[in-house]
Amino acid sequence: MTKRLYTRAVPAVRQRLHEVARRVRQAGEAGASTAEYAMTMLVACGFAGVLLSIVRSSPVKSLLVGIIKKALSLA
Repeated sequence: MTKRLYTRAVPAVRQRLHEVARRVRQAGEAGASTAEYAMTMLVACGFAGVLLSIVRSSPVKSLLVGIIKKALSLA
């Protein structure tokens, strides 16, 4: 009886393992896009902080104010 049960169970287990392995292969990159998105957002925030500090510096601020004044005086 045990041999009969074993011969029936092995193909079913093998099929189930193949199905699970197929699902794992398909979902293997599922979290990668989320991690890439998080890294992109982190880099973008850092870059925005650097740009903000550059724009707030006095030489750049005076340059921007000069450009805006020149543009408004033309109108």
